[in-house]
Amino acid sequence: MKRKLSFAFLILSVAAAFAKVQMPKVFSDNMLLQRQTTVKLWGTADANADIEVRFNGQSAKTKATKNGDWELRLEPMEANAENQTLVVFENGAESKSIKNVLVGEVWIAGGQSNMELPMWECDTLEYAKQNADYPSIRYFRQPNVISKTPQKDSPEGSKWFACAKNTVGGMSGVAFHFAERLLKDLNVPVGILYSSSGATEMASWIPREYASSSPYLEKYMGDFFKEAESYDRAAYEKSLAEYKKKDAEYKARCAAAEKAGKPKPGRNWLEAISPNEISPRYHFRSPTYHFNSTVSPIVGYSLRGVIWYQGESDSSDEKLPEFERSFKILTTSWRELWQMPNMPFLYVQLASYCVDGKPDGDRWAKTRWVQYLCQKSIPNIAMANIIDTGLKNNIHPTDKKTVGERLEKIALQEVYRTKDINSHCPVFKSAKYFNDRAEVKFAAFGRKLESKGDPRGFELKVGDRWIAAEPQLKGNRVVVRPAEDADGKISGVRYLWKNWAQPYVWLYNQDGLPALSFIDEN
Repeated sequence: MKRKLSFAFLILSVAAAFAKVQMPKVFSDNMLLQRQTTVKLWGTADANADIEVRFNGQSAKTKATKNGDWELRLEPMEANAENQTLVVFENGAESKSIKNVLVGEVWIAGGQSNMELPMWECDTLEYAKQNADYPSIRYFRQPNVISKTPQKDSPEGSKWFACAKNTVGGMSGVAFHFAERLLKDLNVPVGILYSSSGATEMASWIPREYASSSPYLEKYMGDFFKEAESYDRAAYEKSLAEYKKKDAEYKARCAAAEKAGKPKPGRNWLEAISPNEISPRYHFRSPTYHFNSTVSPIVGYSLRGVIWYQGESDSSDEKLPEFERSFKILTTSWRELWQMPNMPFLYVQLASYCVDGKPDGDRWAKTRWVQYLCQKSIPNIAMANIIDTGLKNNIHPTDKKTVGERLEKIALQEVYRTKDINSHCPVFKSAKYFNDRAEVKFAAFGRKLESKGDPRGFELKVGDRWIAAEPQLKGNRVVVRPAEDADGKISGVRYLWKNWAQPYVWLYNQDGLPALSFIDEN
């Protein structure tokens, strides 16, 4: 018996002696490292092990802690589109080999469903299938799962892959077009760290410890975590049983309707979602949980910045007053965690859409305005205006080429400081009011203003009501007159102030960028 135990101990000792270095999934074959900055690498090994990393002609060394944790940094490198191997040594022996590694520009693609929308649902899919052989574009895909606590590694199934005709369909449409354009304009490899999920609120992506920065978030997260404490297996099973009962009832109604030759009955989209085992709420309404699963594991990965497309789920009357503060907390938290105080955030304003069946409603208009105002209070952010895109009855417009390319143009001007690029849309500057008209000045950033089609899109406030108006472009001004006889003082002017604004887009600059929607009241 003693001999068997000794033999078993020997086997364990040998296994421990040859234990391999472990690293998060974001450090794996086909990865792309950020150029022109120190590159942070980390992982685990045996306690107090000597660690060495060799890559691109460099060697960096460190020593693991008594818990086996280690991290080190490679010196800044220039872009390199040639596949190389990164090798990690533990106590002088090769322990891990990461193949097909490039050096270039790395961006996070974050947000909700319009960032998530894959290329196979975009109207440029056929173009991508024919042209998307881009071995220098790398994409780190992470499954959309949630976690109660911040994770050190990405979810199972997370991996890097090269963009090719047979892989492009699964890439975010916005991220693909952003990366494709950036690759061509900078002529360097581009990597995308994908971390987005449909319907998620901003709170889903904010670390729990930052909730105290906002009374609203503190209460919202506090209420959620109080619910989560009592959400156990029994509570989940109860919710699941209720869901199955209602789902069966709905399917029975569908069957009856089909038998009677009647249309399929509708139901709220939320009713079709089964309960979550981890959260007492839908995954997209579970604050912090998405950050925990797909952002926390990559915190510290060297990168250039973030492209962000989110806002629909924060457009409600309850959340919209908190939008600007929540976005500031989100950007601040990520910047502090990455230790990048100037990390660029390039974000997308909402497209045109008939919200709640109300084309002339102003819910989206108000959200766009708040999104625009964020630029005034949050440093190092820039917004892409896409009000001239969208689908009237589909919250997920399939034109993601326009979105990705406008984000890339902003990156060229604001981040890479490329000359002879203009990414600025015309922006409302001021308005003067007269008895018969309003005169609106625009900041045109040195570009010429142009109009397209019949004059449209403007409204004037006369008395206490908004009426249709007739705009006339004069240089960098628009003279706006009432389109009908109106009694009363002109006290306000607005442009594209509606959910479904696309048909009314009229004012552009010479680069084809549409003017931002706005409202001004005297």
